[in-house]
Amino acid sequence: MLLINYIRKNSFLKLFLILTNEYIIITISTWLSLVLRFETFKINLDQFIVLSTVSSLIYFTLFVFFKCHRQVHRYFNEKNIIFYFKIILFYTIILFFVIMILFNYSSYPRSYFLIQPIIFLLFLFLNRLIVTFLLNTGYKKNVPEIIVYCPNNSMHSIYSFLNINYKIEAFIDSSNDFSNRSIFNIPIYKPSELTLIINNSNINFLFIYDKFLDIFDKKQIIQESFKNKVIIKEIISDNNNYRIKKDIEIGSLFFREDNIHPINLDINSKVVLVTGGAGSIGYELCKQILKLKPKKLIIIDVNELGLFNTENKFKYIFSNYADLKISYVLQNINDMDVLKNIIIDNKIDYVFHAAAYKHVPILENNVMSAFKNNFINTYNLALLCNENSVERFILISSDKAVRPTNIMGSTKRLQELTIDYFHKVNFNKIKKTIFTKVRFGNVLESSGSAIPLFKKQILEDGIVTITHPEITRYFMSIEEAVYLVIQSTSLSKGGETFLLDMGKPIKIIDLVHKMIGAAGLTVKSEDNTSGDIEIKFIGLRPGEKLYEELLLEDDDSPTDFNNIYKSNEKFLDIKDYESIFSSIFKYVDSDDIVGLKEFIKNTNIGYNIDKY
Repeated sequence: MLLINYIRKNSFLKLFLILTNEYIIITISTWLSLVLRFETFKINLDQFIVLSTVSSLIYFTLFVFFKCHRQVHRYFNEKNIIFYFKIILFYTIILFFVIMILFNYSSYPRSYFLIQPIIFLLFLFLNRLIVTFLLNTGYKKNVPEIIVYCPNNSMHSIYSFLNINYKIEAFIDSSNDFSNRSIFNIPIYKPSELTLIINNSNINFLFIYDKFLDIFDKKQIIQESFKNKVIIKEIISDNNNYRIKKDIEIGSLFFREDNIHPINLDINSKVVLVTGGAGSIGYELCKQILKLKPKKLIIIDVNELGLFNTENKFKYIFSNYADLKISYVLQNINDMDVLKNIIIDNKIDYVFHAAAYKHVPILENNVMSAFKNNFINTYNLALLCNENSVERFILISSDKAVRPTNIMGSTKRLQELTIDYFHKVNFNKIKKTIFTKVRFGNVLESSGSAIPLFKKQILEDGIVTITHPEITRYFMSIEEAVYLVIQSTSLSKGGETFLLDMGKPIKIIDLVHKMIGAAGLTVKSEDNTSGDIEIKFIGLRPGEKLYEELLLEDDDSPTDFNNIYKSNEKFLDIKDYESIFSSIFKYVDSDDIVGLKEFIKNTNIGYNIDKY
């Protein structure tokens, strides 16, 4: 097995062995053909040398031309049989004419040109079957049994990547291309047959590789695997180099199929700007917008590495979308001159504002940075959009804006008030910007979520820290949240606060238990002292709530789409908005943190600094 693995990894050695093997087969088939034709072992040596040499040269030329080395020892099925029939047909024709033209044709029996190709072909087929058996099954013992979910055109390379360390029991063809029903002697199944395969096998892992895999299908795959205690592994690639992502797939477990509707937002003719486009939510927002094929997408983010990674990912994901126009802008949104030029020069139609600071403990100790970035930058950006007749402005808000108990929540509430203010300012205008906000709770695996920390703790630390045993949160996958944001945009007429139905709140402790199970591990407890992961409670952080809320007032109404509601919140008078904003601008300009906290505590934005 070690020798086979070494050969598989050494491409030059592998090619040398393949060519040597082919030469031996040609030589033997030439000798045997002459023996059968003349019914004697005493063959003409000169004839043998000429025929074997010419045959080798012709075959190896065809071998290179048809790139046989890429197929030869990887798999062998009916498709390959047809392929080699074609090769031998070309080989026979060329061999016949070369011998006829360059050599004395009359000295060579014509029947040889029928006998030798047949024997050669039979030897090739026999050789392929033996090699396939040895490489694919004969040496595999005590290795994990797996199923691979990937498109048909990736199976060859995925097989080469995984087969050294795993035994592949089945492929699931995500592309529904069933030109082959087996490959490498491994059966290929439809996605609908996944449950049956899992139930009737002893597999340890399910590997997923599909950059275009629909999130709804992904949820079904993960749920079925989780139910049957099969561990999910994701394969990712970078410049055709595969690696296994060290991760726990949990987010898709929260995606609800009843959300599914075709997105009604027509942006084919629109130029779209996304702020914070390299963040977790911003990235997913850009990805789903690009699938709708906008006229142009401009992505702004201050994170250079994040922007670099986003660009590389999109080059890979949208490699088949030749007409997509994407601009990546490394820029802080506090520079209004730059933003103004971007808006005017590109004639921006839609702005999705996702740029914000969002980590509660950090912002408690960086009050001015929080207000400058989250509120003042939002206000100035909204003003720019309004002054330059941007068609729509969509704010990505947060449940922490509802009766906030922390600095982060108070700044998000002020973002919402900004949207309300500009809507009121525009109320009687004919040509106006449509201002809308979308509010939702925790998004799994976003940069502001605890999920990445939990993953790290489970996979690396062996101890998971939770602030309180009763702490609960709303949860939604990033994909679902963004899908609903875009769907909400299609409903917007101005001034709405759209609420995403997050389902029932989930205890963090229950979520952690699910994540530990999804990783194939167990919780260490008094009843299970041999468990893998210990859970510790460390106490609530400053500004942290036990429970989250989505409504300021117990009053909302449904929309035409499942899990999207509209909050019927009261607007303030324009003068009240302006009074609040001018005061906050004053405190920020003078760097008066104490005065700012006291002001937001006593004004009607709902902030309760003393609650925690």
